Amino acid sequence: RDQGLNLSPNAVDVLSFEDTKRMEIFADCCKETFDAQTTTATCMSQLPTAFEAEKTVSMLVLGTESKEVIIVEPKKFKIDKQIALPSVPVNIVTKGSLSGEYRIIVACRDATIYTIKNGKLTGRMIELETQLVDMRLVEKDILVATMDQCIHCYSFKGKKNYSIYVPAAITNLALMKLAKTRNFSGLLVGLANGEVRLYNKRDLVDTLTCKTPVSGMVF
Repeated sequence: RDQGLNLSPNAVDVLSFEDTKRMEIFADCCKETFDAQTTTATCMSQLPTAFEAEKTVSMLVLGTESKEVIIVEPKKFKIDKQIALPSVPVNIVTKGSLSGEYRIIVACRDATIYTIKNGKLTGRMIELETQLVDMRLVEKDILVATMDQCIHCYSFKGKKNYSIYVPAAITNLALMKLAKTRNFSGLLVGLANGEVRLYNKRDLVDTLTCKTPVSGMVF
């Protein structure tokens, strides 16, 4: 553990014993599962198995406390891929499909955004000045809300396109997509002062005021 290794829960329990004999008895009782690792999910998203469509089956994409992103097969709940990260993931968004080219954008606890492309961690990183609140993808833009009352827009290559400053702390983000009536993709922003703002790129389109702050939104 002092060398930075991840210990299994059983190994941690063994180290808590002061008596060597008790250590041996405990280790012998659980020797078949001694090195079994357990973890906790920190965030999740989904990745379509085929071209993005309403009826397509999606894979579950999980971020874990063990600094991994896990892609889970939905029918048998088998792990399809495991990708190691430098830090614990706190938010995940995806683009593309498993049968073609796909990206998994992962924001981590170290205030850095990493990109997984086709199952492999790339070297592209976005280092944030403050901790992330929420993150969404609008077309090819990565939109990031941070704790300093700001929304930053980045390209997939990590270039900052623009920033939007808002009058109160951001509580959450959501996407507004209108495909049948007209082609529109906007960003809904919930604020601590009760406002819900709709942005098209950097332009403010509309504002709705609620009696209490919005803690979650789905459109």
